[in-house]
Amino acid sequence: MNRWILRGLWALSLVLVSVSGLGAAPASRGREAFPGNFIAVLSGDEEVPPVPTRARGVARFDVAPDGSAIHYQLIVANIRNVVAAHIHLGPRGVNGPVVAFLFGPASPGGGRFDGVLAEGTITAADLIGPLAGKPLHDLLEAMASGNAYVNVHTNDGVPPTNTGPGDMATGEIRGQIDHRTFPEVDPDQALLEANARLIASGARPAFDRAPRLRNLRLVGSLPLGGFNADVWGHRGFAYVGTWGTAARTDTCPATGVKIIDLADPANPQWVATAPGRPGTSSEDMVVARINTRFFHGDLLAVGIQRCVPFGQGVEGGLDLWDVTDPRAPKHLAFFSVGEGQFGRGVHEMFLFQRGDRAYALLADPFAEQDTFFAGLSHRGLDFKLVDVTDPRNPVLVSQWGAFTDLGILPIQPGPVTRVSFLHSVWADETGTMAFLSYWDTGMVLLDITDPAKPRFLGRTLYRPHEEGNDHSAIPVPGNRLAIVNDEDFMPVGPSGIEDGWGYTRIIDISDPTRPVEIATFATANARSTRTDGFFSVHNPFVRGRTLYLSWYSDGVRVVDLSQPDTPREIASFVPPAHPDPFNFFLPGFAFPFVWGVWVGGDTILASDINFGLYVLKHLP
Repeated sequence: MNRWILRGLWALSLVLVSVSGLGAAPASRGREAFPGNFIAVLSGDEEVPPVPTRARGVARFDVAPDGSAIHYQLIVANIRNVVAAHIHLGPRGVNGPVVAFLFGPASPGGGRFDGVLAEGTITAADLIGPLAGKPLHDLLEAMASGNAYVNVHTNDGVPPTNTGPGDMATGEIRGQIDHRTFPEVDPDQALLEANARLIASGARPAFDRAPRLRNLRLVGSLPLGGFNADVWGHRGFAYVGTWGTAARTDTCPATGVKIIDLADPANPQWVATAPGRPGTSSEDMVVARINTRFFHGDLLAVGIQRCVPFGQGVEGGLDLWDVTDPRAPKHLAFFSVGEGQFGRGVHEMFLFQRGDRAYALLADPFAEQDTFFAGLSHRGLDFKLVDVTDPRNPVLVSQWGAFTDLGILPIQPGPVTRVSFLHSVWADETGTMAFLSYWDTGMVLLDITDPAKPRFLGRTLYRPHEEGNDHSAIPVPGNRLAIVNDEDFMPVGPSGIEDGWGYTRIIDISDPTRPVEIATFATANARSTRTDGFFSVHNPFVRGRTLYLSWYSDGVRVVDLSQPDTPREIASFVPPAHPDPFNFFLPGFAFPFVWGVWVGGDTILASDINFGLYVLKHLP
């Protein structure tokens, strides 16, 4: 039978109400220009009646400048047996007739599908049902006035129909078409905005040029230039990453990972560099001893992010180096996550071995937003689990995303805009549970016992008055506890939101399906509205019952967790104030700016963005 006849019969069978039953038509726009793009976010909750399904979808529509065509792309996830997708007329909560095909008809029982289901162009000649023979302007009018929606239909081919997910002939996921935009948000956006605010406010930092220590001693230090990022230690060497931003043409140094010999901790020596990739930053890294049938030695894994404007072909990803001889690092492979428009690549990551397999967990912020809302389907989801058993040939095993798997939108407008993206990731000591720091979505716990099938366990929830911003979440080894650091750079929040900078939360994960906050910890400056520095917590690190926190301008804080419901600070270090050599952060002023902290044995390493590396030890 002719494809177009099939389409007509399908459309006729799905006309659930007459055109007159859709209510009075809104006033026409005449021939004025329509918004250049529309979007529909699809879920089972939008169906009438609602359908309990994990399927998700996003349809994007771009209108030609002259209004003669609509280019579309429909992306779906977690859906089975799709047989058709259409544009229907009708307001939210009302079923209406089909007016344009986006996909199908297809044979029932097609199985699971994830990705770009359909893309193409709609012109006036493609309109059917009540809009057949009408100008495309009439469809655009309906879209602009909230009187059109996208519906995706499924059928398993086994009578009867409409029995549940994978078999909803009347529609499994639906979304109203509207005009909205999703702004580009950098994982470091809050820091960039805070820096701009402090500069504009005329802040005049006045910090000590000498270190301030409590129950710690400063053993050694090494200047490394500016834009230093996280720090890691391994077998007598320190590894310090590089930050970068596209905010200026000179702020993406791409200087890679510096490798420092700590044989004499009082005189650290910069002995090698794992070079950066042009146009990228190397903020986060982990070094681990890996022993598999493919590799025996010390493996350096580095998160790579674009720090130049989008469109230059610069890809983010995971860089892998053999540092068995740290003085002569050997490049093994680069695992690309592609060039993102919203996302910049791998922001933070974690490396571990479980049995005879080695894995890297990647936080690829805004990958889902790229996939569903920018049409870059190759970008995948925010959480990526990569097998690095053979580090010369890394392989993607699985992915997970809060929109795809939980239906949480990347941007949630409201009195306070909530943003959902994966910022950081860690694994417990067994390598079977992943800790995902999902910003305003909170800490997400995944069971990764089967690396190919991450399974959602539970997540923390922020209360309405809390800022959110889950930056880092890590387990406390040997305990059913987790540490969550909220990075908040807005000490005076919007109306109804708590004031102060970011602080630390102690979470009981005895039941990982219901994590419960049992305590918080903050410095006095973090509880204040002081604005002559950056007083948010940043990264955590745990050794035994002791928590180490990098706290930007409040340096390093050491916290006793013997009684986790009453955390107690037992030591601290605030480094000497140094200016930013790039003259980007608070130009003209010196201030402490501690990015990362790492602990091994009796050695504490701290990285300062402006200065470089500090080596510390506990006092006896």
